[in-house]
Amino acid sequence: MHEHHRDRLREKLLHDADTLNDHELLELLLFYAIPRKNTNDIAHRLLDRFDTIQGVLNASPEELTEIEGVGKSAASFLVCLGTVLKRKPAKSAFPKIFDYNSIRQPLIEAFSGYKEEVFMTFFLDKKQKILSKNVLYGKSAYKVDIDLQEFSRQVVLAKPAYVVVTHNHLSGFCQPSADDDDATEKLCMICALNGASLIDHIIVAGEKVYSYYYDHRLEIIRKKVELKLK
Repeated sequence: MHEHHRDRLREKLLHDADTLNDHELLELLLFYAIPRKNTNDIAHRLLDRFDTIQGVLNASPEELTEIEGVGKSAASFLVCLGTVLKRKPAKSAFPKIFDYNSIRQPLIEAFSGYKEEVFMTFFLDKKQKILSKNVLYGKSAYKVDIDLQEFSRQVVLAKPAYVVVTHNHLSGFCQPSADDDDATEKLCMICALNGASLIDHIIVAGEKVYSYYYDHRLEIIRKKVELKLK
């Protein structure tokens, strides 16, 4: 009898989940923690005590096991689920196609995990699809000592059409320094010598983001590189 009832609830979940009320949803959850027992009454008792499903999932193990029919196994399942739901959302994924507006937030989140300055590169194909992402670590906690030889090696191996370089400023100030300009020029030169085009250098400082491309600074650097290559 219980199995037929469980089957009906599962079918309802799969075909029209929005019609399930709170006690039915909680009953379904309890199926996985209490496999051989009627969980309908337990679901009602839990909601009578904690008012909502959120209240149930936020309850302590001690409070849950006070409810008739809820043992340690069911309590641990509900506490685990509640903990999962309270975890911070996953970091934003990098877009498949490079776009400054789409990549801005993922970069902020990615760099927030570093306690030192790092250098991140994106290699793109002719349609600006991101082929790969690479991270180069500097020797200093406050300055990225870019390994130009390693960067050049990566460009040669990947053969990208376009390259985007990014790095972080721990100071909280995202405006480029003279060293940043010098590094950008060298990277632009390496890309040009290997048939690729540097299309942006993005600096992230906390929640602030600077783009060489949108500030037209990259255009000036490209012209300098073109003159040197003539």
